[in-house]
Amino acid sequence: MISGSSVLSALAIYTFAMVPLFFLRKREHFLMMGGISILLAASLLIAVRLLLPLEIPITHPIHSWNLLGVAQRFIRAHPDFFRLLRVIWIVGAVIVVTRDVYILWRAHKACRNYTKVDSPEVQKIAESLSITCPVVVSPQVSGPFVTGPLRHTIYLPILELPEEEIELILRHEREHIRFHDAKIKLFYGVLSAVLWWNPVALVFRKALDTLLEMRCDKKVMSSVSSEKRKTYYDMILALSELAVLEEEELAFSLDESAAMRRTCDAKRRLNLLSKWVDNPPQKLKLPSVIAGCCLAVALFFASYLVVFQPASIPLKETFEPGEGIFYSGKCEGFELSQGPQDAFVLKNLDGKYQLFVNYEFSRYLTYDEVISEQYSNLRIYEEE
Repeated sequence: MISGSSVLSALAIYTFAMVPLFFLRKREHFLMMGGISILLAASLLIAVRLLLPLEIPITHPIHSWNLLGVAQRFIRAHPDFFRLLRVIWIVGAVIVVTRDVYILWRAHKACRNYTKVDSPEVQKIAESLSITCPVVVSPQVSGPFVTGPLRHTIYLPILELPEEEIELILRHEREHIRFHDAKIKLFYGVLSAVLWWNPVALVFRKALDTLLEMRCDKKVMSSVSSEKRKTYYDMILALSELAVLEEEELAFSLDESAAMRRTCDAKRRLNLLSKWVDNPPQKLKLPSVIAGCCLAVALFFASYLVVFQPASIPLKETFEPGEGIFYSGKCEGFELSQGPQDAFVLKNLDGKYQLFVNYEFSRYLTYDEVISEQYSNLRIYEEE
């Protein structure tokens, strides 16, 4: 079952669960020990949780009389305001998606009009690396990148480089294709467009570029000799110095310069590469991988065990006459015979007594006040 509360809970879980990932992505030791793949896998699992806001039979609702209760009462009192928020959300998402589609179309058109230069040397190296997608060399390309979530194309500038460096560049771009990074970037691009108002989604969209690049760096560095690792580091350093001249990135492409233009992330990436030159990245040990997967799956399913719900003021028709302390969610016919019109005391799950007048929260009462003569004529209801 999907409800408004489950959707809001999924949004809250997504937002708070992504925050630790932002801190972990800055820890070089964590990244050295395989943290890049962990961050990407965790972010995907969190996104799936957001897209499946389900309530299962054993889901336990957690009622809130503070923030959620106040928000619900405000929305009930101002229904037009809530409708306006929904309209703003939908219109904003449409605008952002439309903008991204336009940029994607413009980038595709620009790539299609690139002047292609024959380079038998580059094609020969691509074949030796088992790269089957087209490799385009053009003077209009400022840095290497891959486009196309379905049909991939590798674009290279005219490179006056030795074969060894061209091979390393193509190895890097090949890893983007093998890891389906274009599809990953497109997925998070659409997600962040829909959640355009959520700063966490927007920040992660920008951080994703660097994470994808570092994952490819790790793969290349772990598969070449120490001499080639030094060559690869020097090459990425040179690209980082040229990247500041690039003014615009191609939408959803795996553009090397796009990641390098972000100074902090570029510095972190270069620091990581410099350490990998002497100490190549190691694969995670199988027991650690199994333990991490089990923990992630456990947390994923545990997130479905609770759902946050606003503790709402009981409607007039949900009560029935009776003595003592009780609350029923499916009753009708309540009419207050004594005291102020529509005044009652509600005892919540925490044992706190709350005074409502005309179905509006007035204040908290102590137990002594509840049993005093002043409030003796009011009915007391208790949440179950």
